[in-house]
Amino acid sequence: MTLNNSSLNNNLYKKYLNNRYMVCDLLLISPFSRAHNRRPPLSLLSLATFLNSKGINTEIIDEKITSYLPPTQKQHNLLIKRAIMKTESYSPIALGFTCFSHEVEEIIKLAEVFKKKFPQIRIIVGGVHATVKPLDFIYRGSPVDFAVRGEGEMTLYELVSFLKTGRSNFSYIDGLVYLQSKAYFTKPRKLIENLDDIPIIDYSKIDMDFYTKPNIYAIRWILLSNMFIFTSRGCPSQCKFCANKNLWKTTSSKCLVRFRSIQSVIREIKILRNKYNIDSIYIYDDNFIIKKERVIEFCDEMINQKIGILWGCSARVNLITEGLLIKMKKAGCIQIDFGVESGSEKSLQIVKKNINLSQVRKAFRLCRKHNIRALANFMFNFPDEDKEDVKKTIHLVKQIRPDVSNFAILTPFPGTDIYEERSIDFKKKDYTILMDSIDLVRDKRMRFAKHDIDLAKLVADCTRRFNSIFYVFNLSILAKYFLHLAKSRRKKEYFIYGLTTINYYLTNRIPRLLKGKLSPTEKN
Repeated sequence: MTLNNSSLNNNLYKKYLNNRYMVCDLLLISPFSRAHNRRPPLSLLSLATFLNSKGINTEIIDEKITSYLPPTQKQHNLLIKRAIMKTESYSPIALGFTCFSHEVEEIIKLAEVFKKKFPQIRIIVGGVHATVKPLDFIYRGSPVDFAVRGEGEMTLYELVSFLKTGRSNFSYIDGLVYLQSKAYFTKPRKLIENLDDIPIIDYSKIDMDFYTKPNIYAIRWILLSNMFIFTSRGCPSQCKFCANKNLWKTTSSKCLVRFRSIQSVIREIKILRNKYNIDSIYIYDDNFIIKKERVIEFCDEMINQKIGILWGCSARVNLITEGLLIKMKKAGCIQIDFGVESGSEKSLQIVKKNINLSQVRKAFRLCRKHNIRALANFMFNFPDEDKEDVKKTIHLVKQIRPDVSNFAILTPFPGTDIYEERSIDFKKKDYTILMDSIDLVRDKRMRFAKHDIDLAKLVADCTRRFNSIFYVFNLSILAKYFLHLAKSRRKKEYFIYGLTTINYYLTNRIPRLLKGKLSPTEKN
């Protein structure tokens, strides 16, 4: 039930809950600050699906709002009230929150609310921040009982099984941090080697009507009914601005990158297409094309089984070949997202990106040749970045002419090498500045560049300059898009949500961009 003006009445919502039979062992909760986000909580879905297959009755609270903007304080408070009502109805043994670093304060406050209301329920926090900074949750007086480090499927299965049977020797459960006389760390949890041991996601646990409505956030600026999927876990790259490679140092596993079988992936796509009438997927892997032969197998199955949907993915420029692009296009690929980051070889070397500019130019030239949209992600604020490095980045954008260009400010998230090397020691109250890189650079600790350029203005100017209609809309891609739309079972929705999207951009996004304000949380 998505929050809109007609669902503000709590009595109406109670009636809705009373008409449903609910009981569960574990209730997983997505942070309410994500209520506007069109990307589904795939990690929670994976956990719930796995645990239910093991006999642990698990449900998800993933409250949504219809707005494209983050929830107001009034909406946020109402979402909390609704979650409390659901918790009363489900009567779980434990609550589980997922948490990114910028959500720490929010999650602690939510845990306090739920612990006060339900003192008998154990509260668990997992996700990226609990993995790299578990002591932010486990301390004397904390409302959080357990922090889960690393992948949570087996750890939660064992923990909730212990709680159900009254066992309390949690030291036997790998991957946990909890309080004894002080914070106690159990042994690291090994990664799941065979991802096919995790069943195909049960999407009925979330509001699929909300997530499959046509939107422009997957295949960027192209309105499509889409779903995000993972086909692998892990990344072999060593980028110093990314926490991914350090997340798994908390495990005792050597194999950091693991893959689902292509048969499993195709089965999931067919379920999404046949049951939910989606028209596209976005493969959310850190790098989909790590194994060329696996990508070819995927494309062959998409072609041979006539799956007939459009798709996009992320990839590294150094792995792109012309033959691979031809195969991917034939299988329905219309967009590839690349982390280009900078037009300065010096900056790329500093952050261990392990690509060069000739590889960048080649990848974008081949994508243009074969009419596959190429999205480029760029950053400013590299360590020791000077004005010449900025000029080189802008020059590269002009050279490679991405279909879509994303510009951001390099942010030192906990768990990244840059965070450690710069000896940044955030307190819990500091993490909220990570929510918005525009605000972040006002903190002198976060300024790594040597130049004095206004980074917020630079990002806004580049975003405005390099994302005009002439860059974004490739006529060849649009022709393929409209042909695909003609076969969709959602034609009426495309018309309705097309008008909604246009209205949002005319009344919000474009005016803010023209003022140089990219953040939806920044005040006018």
